[in-house]
Amino acid sequence: MSPFRRFLSTRHPAWRAVGWLLVLAIAGSTGLFMARGPRALKPGAAAYPGEGTQGRFGTFVEHLGSGTFALSYDTIEGTREEVRLGKVAGRLEEPGTVWGMVSPSATRQAGAWTLMGPLQVEAKDLEGVLTGRGFMTDPRPALGWNQGVWTGLGPLVWDDLEGSGQGRWFLPAGWTRSLDGRFKVARGPVRWEAAHPGALQTLTASTMEATLGFQEGTLGGVDARLDGGAVQAHRVDITLPTVTFLAPVTFQRGDGWTGSAEGGVAPRPPKGQPFDQMEFRQFQATRPIEGGTEAVNAQGARWTSAGLRLEGDVRLEQPADKATAILRAPRVLQRTGPGPDLPADLREGETWAEPQAVLTWGPRTLSSPRMIGRHRTRTWRVQAPVLGRGELGTFSAGAGEGSTRRWVFKGPIQARFFDGALVRGDQLVWEDGAMTLTGRPVTWTRLRQRLTGMKVQRMGDVVRFPEGISGALAGQGGDINLQADKADARGSLLNLDGRVTCTGEGWRLQADRISVTLGPGNTVKQISANGSVVLKGRMGEGRGEALDLDPVNQAAKWHGGVRAVTEVRP
Repeated sequence: MSPFRRFLSTRHPAWRAVGWLLVLAIAGSTGLFMARGPRALKPGAAAYPGEGTQGRFGTFVEHLGSGTFALSYDTIEGTREEVRLGKVAGRLEEPGTVWGMVSPSATRQAGAWTLMGPLQVEAKDLEGVLTGRGFMTDPRPALGWNQGVWTGLGPLVWDDLEGSGQGRWFLPAGWTRSLDGRFKVARGPVRWEAAHPGALQTLTASTMEATLGFQEGTLGGVDARLDGGAVQAHRVDITLPTVTFLAPVTFQRGDGWTGSAEGGVAPRPPKGQPFDQMEFRQFQATRPIEGGTEAVNAQGARWTSAGLRLEGDVRLEQPADKATAILRAPRVLQRTGPGPDLPADLREGETWAEPQAVLTWGPRTLSSPRMIGRHRTRTWRVQAPVLGRGELGTFSAGAGEGSTRRWVFKGPIQARFFDGALVRGDQLVWEDGAMTLTGRPVTWTRLRQRLTGMKVQRMGDVVRFPEGISGALAGQGGDINLQADKADARGSLLNLDGRVTCTGEGWRLQADRISVTLGPGNTVKQISANGSVVLKGRMGEGRGEALDLDPVNQAAKWHGGVRAVTEVRP
């Protein structure tokens, strides 16, 4: 066989070498193109060989840093200088986020894209989970994209679906999104509405700069609507853990409180839960109430959907008759609605002051481990043990309730008056400066005095025993025991009235009325009896209308009609 015919045979070794060379060439070129990656389609002469070139179905791809912007279209037309796309679906890939956009049309001019409205936008994480979506409804130019910078040519409504503080944002036309991913609004208003209304319901700002999902950023000129009120702040800083309100901060509450604070913080809630509280520093507020203005100051305050929690040197002032009632406590709780942040047994309309609250009005003071106030009636319930102080003295008592006009306390009661008297009883009524103790019996002790009665009243320097008195007074020769239906005392004079009996060492005196005058050392100096007087014993015996008895000198002097007198000499 000739050499030429052998070369044409498929078994010739040369063809095997040629085949391997082709395989190596294909593999090498494939690897080279894979290493270079995809390239953007340049809308120029190569894409449009002539003026007004048209086409269908394709994709524009542009690269910017680590991101890729791709626009898929159904129709395309235009020139080298301007491209118009129809039925556009955009995809922007960024580190950590994939954006999707759907627009009826898009235009590329001078290297910048304009997407027409109505426009839909959505964001997903790298696992395909939808984190947010938005829309621009006007059928007009909606979104500009130029070298990675977005410009909102119309208002955007954005639903934040992931993370804490989910809600809907309203951005006005003119908003931008820079290369670092931050949305900016230079002229508002910008508005946010909570997806799950709680303590924080809406935010309205004049300026904004924030990241995707509004996890971090700054708002300027903020007006926040809360459950039960509103807060205004010069600036609000948004971080992952908190939303911080910076001074000056002012607020208004639905229950009438208006005031200011040095700053406020709203902790971000767990995913899917509402903002349930706001915390303020150096909280000051006032509100009008019947009879004047109520004021409160606290180092810290927590505003929740349930009410107010005031902490740190709390001072609450209320008008009270002719004085001002001042409540001081480390912590004060006020419930205005339902919610778990406050104790379940704190009822709506009530105020708790604890621990060791102090209530002062004029010269009077009460302290208790817990005081429970009812705002509508301006009355209080206080837990035992209660300590009180007034014009007359001090006292300790059990639980009580009342107002600055009148208080009622359970026993055991122990009152110590400034004149040295110590009184014990089972109940105390404190009203208009007067103190009334009842018991079985009430005991009154003072230097050389031991008295008891079912009721003891003290008003100023007057002491009354309106339901009976018994006891002993000190005399020169020993104690003088006494008993009467009622009595009153002022200074050194004790007046006994109704079936009065006085008994001394070896003598006994009975009368309708007896006055006892005390001398130095709180001892009995003189006894004057009137009405049906009967004297028996060593000081004489007799009956008459009036008698002066001198227990110091052991002398008796009768006045008026005397029916029988027997003088007894020692």
